[in-house]
Amino acid sequence: MLPQGSAYWAAVADDEELAAAVIDDLKPNARPPLHGWTQLQETLTALVDYADAILIAVARQDRTFSPSPRPEKAIDRIKARRLKKKGDSLLKRLLGDRQDL
Repeated sequence: MLPQGSAYWAAVADDEELAAAVIDDLKPNARPPLHGWTQLQETLTALVDYADAILIAVARQDRTFSPSPRPEKAIDRIKARRLKKKGDSLLKRLLGDRQDL
């Protein structure tokens, strides 16, 4: 791997087209990939979350706590779909077949 101060990395960092493509591809609060996620990373992420929550509480900051993103597993996606389906079903029972929601 080339050193950080090399001409290659300087050219990459100065490439506006590449920077625009990277910015367009960025997703806010994107989840990290599941492969390579280890117990160490989970523990470090939990520590960061705990420290952030304590800082917010002690400093009485106006912002709300939002946990660091973690990889999404298939079971998480299935739970979310089932919860959404249950909520949609409940709304349909309460509101009927209104299409203007």
